[in-house]
Amino acid sequence: MKILYTLFLAYSLSFGIIALPYQSLSMKLTQNDLKLQSLREIRTLISPIGDYSTRIEDLKSYADSLLEKEKLDKKEQKEYLKRLRSLDAEYQHLLYTIRNTLHKSIEDQNFAQFHQIIDADIQELLDHNVIRSKSIEFYKKHKSKYYSEVLENEIELQKKVEETKKKEAEYLAKLEAEKIKQEKTAIFSRTTNTRNLSKEGATPVSASLLKSSKLDANKKDIRESKFTRWLSQREYQERFDNGYYKQDNIYSAYVEMDKNGNRRVLEIPYEPKFYWITNSGMSFKDFKKNNALRVLNGKKLISLFIYEFDGIKLYTGTWISKEYFEREVAKLKQFGIHSPQL
Repeated sequence: MKILYTLFLAYSLSFGIIALPYQSLSMKLTQNDLKLQSLREIRTLISPIGDYSTRIEDLKSYADSLLEKEKLDKKEQKEYLKRLRSLDAEYQHLLYTIRNTLHKSIEDQNFAQFHQIIDADIQELLDHNVIRSKSIEFYKKHKSKYYSEVLENEIELQKKVEETKKKEAEYLAKLEAEKIKQEKTAIFSRTTNTRNLSKEGATPVSASLLKSSKLDANKKDIRESKFTRWLSQREYQERFDNGYYKQDNIYSAYVEMDKNGNRRVLEIPYEPKFYWITNSGMSFKDFKKNNALRVLNGKKLISLFIYEFDGIKLYTGTWISKEYFEREVAKLKQFGIHSPQL
């Protein structure tokens, strides 16, 4: 009955009388509830999973009441988002508890419990680097006893991620070497090369003056509804590795990042197609270098997000072909996002 109810909710989210917003987040939370039920017999997880399932049922009841309406007002949308975020926070806390239980099963050599948790295939469980590494290591030691499709896929994914990072690093190193050779002087020197860069549209960037893209407060609601949920570093990278953006004809026009490497993305269509690239988690030095290289290749910075913690700043920016810059800037302004001032 629980499975049928969740499938009904998933169907209603897309094809009901009205389409509820924030579908990716709501689908993640409801689908995970089904997987979590297989872990309720583990003593340390009985209570937290039971509490989470109760909250899921409350959300379904509220969603049902909204689906009966012909239209949602802003107050109802805010309340729905508030409940989703509260439930997501509880899910993240539950993930923490499950990871601790998984880690203890490794330490205690409790292979049966380890097997049970892994095979539940809980979304985001293995996004934690330490837990993922320890789980794979433990699995490899006992592989003769047990084959895990979940962990085999994870091992293969990690290989692809490392290969992609290596190729990207090699490409950037080659590109940087070529540009340095062409310019023959440091990119940001305040000499002849600076004047040459200015002619191309790039100017020296000061860390103290550089600011994130301005966000209009009066368009926060429409902006929030357009964002993806917070993606783990692995989920974010997968979107580039598996051709997600090419298939859906969209691009990451604006990306926010937190100190744990999670990202949420505002994605918009890019027709007709044009060149675009997003770099995230950069130091200021790397941002300056990338910005100069992009400008020299006819690109402009359309959005910038700067995350600061413990005195450290991480820069995330998206560059696009300059001939489409004004058109794409107009699109972003619909969501209250302005291009940064360099």
